[in-house]
Amino acid sequence: MSGEVNKKQSRRSVEQNDKYSHVSTYMYFLTNKRFHMIHMPFLVELFNRSLSESLVPSVFKAAYVTPLLKKADLDSADAKSYRPISKLSVLFKLLERLVAQQLIEYLRGAGLLPDLVLQSA
Repeated sequence: MSGEVNKKQSRRSVEQNDKYSHVSTYMYFLTNKRFHMIHMPFLVELFNRSLSESLVPSVFKAAYVTPLLKKADLDSADAKSYRPISKLSVLFKLLERLVAQQLIEYLRGAGLLPDLVLQSA
């Protein structure tokens, strides 16, 4: 019985670490000064080209899919008991935010979007 408890605890800690791993990576991108000095010019060029050519690098489209058990009381041997969790690249998420900001600015400027309070996900 203690083996089952240890498996559940270790699975839960792995799930929690996976759940927040993108947050720590994202915060690293935002707060690390050395990263900004070295990589920002490259990222600006990459994002500008992506936006001007309307292309998203294929590596940005790749996701790590992790199965997550829907409820603890479901049969773990049944594939229907799981839901997929997709983890996208941090760079893709940054590009997505840039596109969303540009789209909102365009729609507001054209009078097609009412002034709403938008929440980021």
